[in-house]
Amino acid sequence: MVRVFQKVLPNSFQRRINMNKKWRVCVIGAGVIGLSTAVNIVENIPDAKVTVIAEKMTPNTTSDGAAGIWLPPNALNDHELGTDVNRIRKWCIETREHLGNLCRSSEAGNAGVQLLTGYHLFKTKNDSNEHMYDTELFPRYNLLSEDQSKPYSEYKYGSHFTTYLAECRRYLPWLMNRFLRHGGVLQEGKIKSLEELIGKFDIVITCVGVGAKSLLGDESMVAVRGQLIKVSAPWMKNFVRTFSSSEDASDMYIYPGVDVVSLGGTYQVNNCDEENDQGDIDRISKNVAEVVPALKNVKPLFCWTGIRPCRKNGVRLELDMVEYGKDKLPVIHNYGHGSFGIIVHWGCALEATDLVRKCLSQLRLTSRL
Repeated sequence: MVRVFQKVLPNSFQRRINMNKKWRVCVIGAGVIGLSTAVNIVENIPDAKVTVIAEKMTPNTTSDGAAGIWLPPNALNDHELGTDVNRIRKWCIETREHLGNLCRSSEAGNAGVQLLTGYHLFKTKNDSNEHMYDTELFPRYNLLSEDQSKPYSEYKYGSHFTTYLAECRRYLPWLMNRFLRHGGVLQEGKIKSLEELIGKFDIVITCVGVGAKSLLGDESMVAVRGQLIKVSAPWMKNFVRTFSSSEDASDMYIYPGVDVVSLGGTYQVNNCDEENDQGDIDRISKNVAEVVPALKNVKPLFCWTGIRPCRKNGVRLELDMVEYGKDKLPVIHNYGHGSFGIIVHWGCALEATDLVRKCLSQLRLTSRL
């Protein structure tokens, strides 16, 4: 009976049904890139039914372990995000506005977002890494001269500034709950081929991190191992990060969050080992204690290791049309953010959402013909 009824529908009524259609949108990946993208789509495109499919959900994603400090890169310098200066700066500014609005809202505590002030320290001028950051974007920034007082006397040079920190073990669950409140759907599972999604979804967004190599055949992906220690040290109110020559292994960082303090870190290229390494733990603990002795005997709450999804060609954020025989699937890629995920996530999510909106406009037009 359904088939007969559909055959006799007036064209105008059939078009009205198409106009009220819920478009099936799938986001692959539930890290900070995937969840922020899903939130923006579900909140800003009313006729989209959004499903997030991921092999790992919070608290087990790579994003969950990140320190979450907002350090915008100087887009003119060499970094992991790519070479499009204006685009990268736009992502950073939009993410800063989002974190700033959230920090000033009643949701700040639940989301784990806070303003944080602290120091970058270096023993010589040549050790400075300040040229790598877009210092104009920080809420407040001061480069300290040699004769200015600094809290750690062995470091003659440094900067003192204020920025944002999103403690990801709060922020990701907050994003997930926001997504679910707006009707989003979560599905745990691994997608081995985009062909699995043909006929099930109208648009797919890939926020798959290092998984882009196996799922999409992207050979430009580079695994960069990171490891840090999470401790309870509520007296630590300011962040501290030190910089030295590349031959010196004494660099460290201390980033206080809402619940825990992150001590780090490591940056090991082409290392996919997700097991905690005792050598790294000992090195981080030693370096931290030498700068801040108050942390010498603090017991770790837990240690965390994750693989940063770096990409030789920078972030891939674009619309693609994947074909399997006669079947076509619109795919929007949003991956390859490396260690800058938290720094650009909201700006990238906004751009991905705009691509979804444009793609759906074309699909709506096609469905009415």
